[in-house]
Amino acid sequence: MRKIKIKTKEDNLRRNVAIIFLILLTFSTVGYSIVNSFSNSSKTSNEGFTREGNYWTLEFSNNKYYFTNLPNQLENITIEGNFSLNNYYSKPLYFTEENQGAIEILNNLQGYIQRYQRACIENCEGDFPIKNCSNNVIIFQEGENSVKKVNNCVYLSGDPVKTADKFLYEVLKIK
Repeated sequence: MRKIKIKTKEDNLRRNVAIIFLILLTFSTVGYSIVNSFSNSSKTSNEGFTREGNYWTLEFSNNKYYFTNLPNQLENITIEGNFSLNNYYSKPLYFTEENQGAIEILNNLQGYIQRYQRACIENCEGDFPIKNCSNNVIIFQEGENSVKKVNNCVYLSGDPVKTADKFLYEVLKIK
């Protein structure tokens, strides 16, 4: 035979405390997952960036990226064209100049591109291959800060580092 158990106030209190803890646990987990899903859907302004020496770093998709400028510091740079990392994946990338902007692009895209090389669009000094816009060419030129893509040529006008960062943010889809 089983004993008949009489519920006491102490049993009711324990049960109520347990229910409250379960509710808090559930809501905190759901709340955390909702907030986390919004923050990981797209990187915005300074979110997720950390300072390492002279660079701002950002980790996503199991990769670490390095930038001199944050996205909100480049909002005044105009950009034209459609940019995608797939356009550079396992393909050679050519640069018309060796400068800090080219180094920054290589630091971030080196794991994606097949190889890189200095090249010319037209006649130039040095023994460099002559390429055209059927190849992936990054062309540095003077002018106001802007990034423009025409076919497979990307024209980085103005400050090479700022425009390189703007180009990288667009290619990597970081807003």
